[in-house]
Order: sequence, then C-alpha cells, then structure tokens
Amino acid sequence: MREESPAHIEKRHLKESKELSKRLVELNRPKPKLYVFYLFLIVCLAYVIDEIASVVTIQIQANIVTEFFVDGMAMNYGQGLSSYQAFCYVILPFLALGFFYKPLADKYGRKPFLVINTLFLGAGMFIVYSSNNFFTYMVGLTFIEFFVMHDIHNVYIMEVSDPKRRGTTFGVTKFFAVLGTLLIPLSKLLFMNDGDHRSWHNILLIPAICGLVVSFLALLFARETDPFLKERIAYLSMSDEERRAQKSRDKEAGAQGGLINATKLCFHHRQLFWILVAAGCFYVASVVTSNYSGVMKECAKMSENDITIALFAYPIGNAFMQLFSGLLSDAKGRKPMVVTMSSLAILFYVLFTCSAIYGWNPIIVGLSIGGFVGSYWSAGDTIGGIMLGESVPTNLRSSVATVQTFVFAIFGNLGTLFFIIVQPYVSLSILPWLYLIWAAPGMVFAILVLILKVGETKGVDIEDITGGEWDQRNPGSLEERTKTID
Repeated sequence: MREESPAHIEKRHLKESKELSKRLVELNRPKPKLYVFYLFLIVCLAYVIDEIASVVTIQIQANIVTEFFVDGMAMNYGQGLSSYQAFCYVILPFLALGFFYKPLADKYGRKPFLVINTLFLGAGMFIVYSSNNFFTYMVGLTFIEFFVMHDIHNVYIMEVSDPKRRGTTFGVTKFFAVLGTLLIPLSKLLFMNDGDHRSWHNILLIPAICGLVVSFLALLFARETDPFLKERIAYLSMSDEERRAQKSRDKEAGAQGGLINATKLCFHHRQLFWILVAAGCFYVASVVTSNYSGVMKECAKMSENDITIALFAYPIGNAFMQLFSGLLSDAKGRKPMVVTMSSLAILFYVLFTCSAIYGWNPIIVGLSIGGFVGSYWSAGDTIGGIMLGESVPTNLRSSVATVQTFVFAIFGNLGTLFFIIVQPYVSLSILPWLYLIWAAPGMVFAILVLILKVGETKGVDIEDITGGEWDQRNPGSLEERTKTID
C-alpha cells in the first residue's frame, strides 16, 4: 500500500478534525421530546415507499407485458412474459454494483442513504411512469431494483429502537409498510381504464411523488443514529498509530472473515450447511411470488375492476400474516414458525388459484394471494435471515449473509429460467397449476430439512455462538445440545 505524503496526511487530518467536530455537535445536540415518534414515522414512510417500489411492477406485470410485447411485438402472452423476464436479467450486472454501494453507509452514515435511496426509488418510479418505450422502462426499473436492495430503513430501526422491543418494532413497521401498498390499487382505481393497457403508467405517479416528498422529510427531520455517531467519533479520535494497531487487532480477531472462509465455515458446520440447503430449496419457489398479476389477468381472465378489488385485499392478507409470523416465532420458535407458515403458504396458493380461475369473489382472491406472499416471505426471511444469523459468530455474520445472497441469486433464478423456457409452450389455463407444482416440492423439502437437520435458534445468545453448537447428530435446540454436552 502506497504511503501518504506529509502534505496528504496534513490535509486528511484537517478534514477529519472538521468531521469530528461536526459529529460531536450532532451527537450532543438535544433531541426533541417526540423525536423517536416522528423518526419512526419517517422511517415507516420510507419503508412504505420501498415496499411499493418492490411490488408495483409485479402487480401490473401483465399490463406491462401486454403493452411492450403482446401489443408492441405481436407475441402471445406466454412468449411476452418470457421475453420480459429474460430482459430483466440484463440489469443484473448493474445490481452487482450494490456490493460496493451498501458499505458506504458505514463510513458516511445512515441518514444520507435513507435520503438517497428513497429519492431514487421515487425517481425510478417516475421514469417508469413517463416511459414511452421499453428501453426507458428498463432504465426506471434498474433504478428501482438497485435501490430497493439496500434496506437502510432496517438499519435505522435496529439502531434506534429499544433492544427489548426490537422484534416487535420490526414486525409493526413491516405491518404498516405492507398496508401502505394499498396506494397501488387506490391509484389503479383512480387512474387506470379497463380497456387501455397504457393507463398502467398512471399508477406510478403518486408513489413517485410520495418518494420525493418522503426523501425531503428525511433530509429535514431525520438525524443520524447514535450508534453510528459514537463509532465514527471513536475512529476519528484515534491517532494514526492507534488506527494501525486497531486494524492489526481486528485483522487477527477476524482472520476467518471473508467470503471464501465464510463458505468453508458453512460446509464445516452442519447447522449452517443445512440452513443454506433449506434456504436454497425454499428460494426455488420465489418466482411464484411475482407472477400472480398474470394469473389473475391472463389465466383467470379477471376484469381490471376485479383485479383492483383483489389488490385492495392483497396487502391486508400479507400484512396480517407478517404480523402473525413474528408473534409465532417469538412464542413457539423459529422452526415451528417456518413449518406453519410454509404449510399455510401452500394452502393459500391453492386457494388463490381456485378462487381466481373459478371466478370467486375477488376479495378472496386478494386475501389468498396476500396470505401466500406474506406467509412465504416471513418463512423465507426466517430461514435465510434470522436462523442463519443466530447460528454464526459475530465476526462472520456479514460474510455468511453474503453467502446467503449468492444462494438466493442461484436458486431464486432457477424458477425464472425454467418458466422463461416453458411459458411460451404452455396453455395459460395450466400455468397457475404449473406454478404450484414447481413451488410446493422445494418448500416441502425445506420443511423436512429444517425438522430433521437443523437445530432451533430461538433465544440463543448471538454474541457467544461459534457455529459448532449443533454439530452433534441430533438437531435439537441449543438448550438440549448444552445439556447433552454437560
């Protein structure tokens, strides 16, 4: 590494001194009496924008495919959907830049990225709204997909909430964020005409404006989190010699860190290995969570009005299943929660398919697909997020999370690739059942792996975990493992 010149060192010290003074003033500035309340409100609104951006193009996917591929290129719907999904792979290299973008919040703070992410989500939705060709649409979609990956609002919630109520805070915030997606069917009701496929653009206008407004509110009223300020101040207060010594200690303490060593750890400890196997099997079904718009419009031939009614019911079913899963996880444990929610997800998708195809009340259609998506992702996030995080040592948690990201990228795209190939050749009446046949085996196998191979992680002390606590043959709870060892 090139040594700094004396002039460069002096310039850096001056810059760091100014930042240190600024950070100290920011940390010591008294907070308003209701600060936590309105910060929670701002973060919750940012979460709503993130949730809307995550699902809006999914909920109007059939209209997008119809405009750009069916009407625009004279394809049938199955061919158009496959082509659309194939084009979405083009943006993956841009999304990979997120590995360099996300760590910047550890240097520059949480607030700038809360503002930036929300602003560009709004900008991405506005570009999609104003797009008059597929290229412009893909530019907007790239903005949306890139910034929706960086859940800085989750970091805010973790760092500003009471540690004793952190899980409840996450659950409540997620509940309200999902309910906030009611703005999509409301916009659909107000701005979309049943016979005009291009009118779907109007649905994104209000969410886009809301994204710009929320980012402005975050800029004015949100403050940097205290944990970040304290950590940054401690670093800036060190001399160069102290930093070098600290870096040496950190390197020695975290010598096993990094993606390669994290991967080795996952193969070395049975708990981590089988959690990733279960997660991979579970993620195979994720493609089904993004195709329900086409099932309603093209397979079931529901009218735009009925689809709108179903989309009003969708976030209600989704939100309540998210809330229920959190309560169940804390009360009964991670494994019972995953088994229960996975089973409910399969039942909900069967109900959705039957209710859509056989013309049942659209409220039932919406509640059932909302129940499926809420059940599916609450279980999936528990396997690949909570249980995995509770089974690895602290200095490897981020590295193992990166392994999990690769697992999702590989297995989650298997379903998309499969349907890109088969959709053009399958009758639309068969497609919903094909989705179910594709999703169910992976979910069932994931349940069996959890039951037979993975130990319970509820209540573990994550600061003392080594990863090897469950290496014995019986995958019981940590308490059972400890008793056996004793």
